[in-house]
Amino acid sequence: SESLRDISSEEFFAVVDDLEINQRLCEFVIRSAGDACRYMESQGLYLQTISVNVTARQFLWEDFSNYFLSCLYDVRLAPERVILEITERQAINHFHACKAQLHRLQEAGVRIALDDYGTGFSSITHLKQLPINTIKLDRSLISHADQDVQKNKALVAGVVKMAHRLNLKVVAEGVETQEEYDSLVEVGCDYLQGYFLAYPMVVEDLVAHLQRTQPTYHPSLQAYSHRL
Repeated sequence: SESLRDISSEEFFAVVDDLEINQRLCEFVIRSAGDACRYMESQGLYLQTISVNVTARQFLWEDFSNYFLSCLYDVRLAPERVILEITERQAINHFHACKAQLHRLQEAGVRIALDDYGTGFSSITHLKQLPINTIKLDRSLISHADQDVQKNKALVAGVVKMAHRLNLKVVAEGVETQEEYDSLVEVGCDYLQGYFLAYPMVVEDLVAHLQRTQPTYHPSLQAYSHRL
């Protein structure tokens, strides 16, 4: 049977969007994020930020932004510690609804990340109009970025440079090899995420992992929070 690790966020949210549990699922994820932060603090580890995924359809709820902030308040999770992730494709398909709600959330302190960047059809205009702080390069963009294919490497470097000119941070997703890691550091990615650094794990295992290991990655990079 297919493991959870093999199911993409797009596939998962496509199913959830057709169910009437979307709102309860959102509350559960936020509550889990708050619990994870508090557990790590009890073990002497402070998580500066934690990422939460949402679907664009949730932004069609007229009061979603207030609902989201209310959930954060209920679990005592400061908005400034939360990165809200929405996929590029979903954001563009629901552009106007997302834009208004994201502005409200960003004004409250929540940071916004555009996930799976490179799989949709967003333009520089979209990047300027959407209130985002971070773009996450999809695995399809960075895969084999280490190979001597100048066109591929130039594309990634160009996206990183463009993002930095727009004052956006860049996360490279799906980093699986030392060669990919080194190549992405070279072109200036701010954060790296992928199996090369760590596999997804429950919070107890994450704490144990952090307590027994020392950072081996480039000092200019920081670990990026795994989504719940």
